[in-house]
Amino acid sequence: MGQLKEVHPEYADRVNVLAVNVDAQESAEKILSYKNSEGFTWPMTTADTEMLRAYGVTSQATYASLDSNGIILEGVTSGSHNADDWRSLFDGLLGS
Repeated sequence: MGQLKEVHPEYADRVNVLAVNVDAQESAEKILSYKNSEGFTWPMTTADTEMLRAYGVTSQATYASLDSNGIILEGVTSGSHNADDWRSLFDGLLGS
């Protein structure tokens, strides 16, 4: 998420980011502590197994672009994203 942290300020007024923790063993307090210690500016939350299944999340570092109704706009992908990947994704979503 370090690369997202670098790019997010460029798009923060136009793209909403939500990080969802997939580890059911981690508490909301632990997630908030991590968010604060890393200086992430976007919200973070947890997901239940039904949500993960509905969006096709099978591993950590899974990304999906959703519209305001929760409909997937871009395919669900996994793996690391570099700064250029994030910019390309956000520009595509914004039609830039």
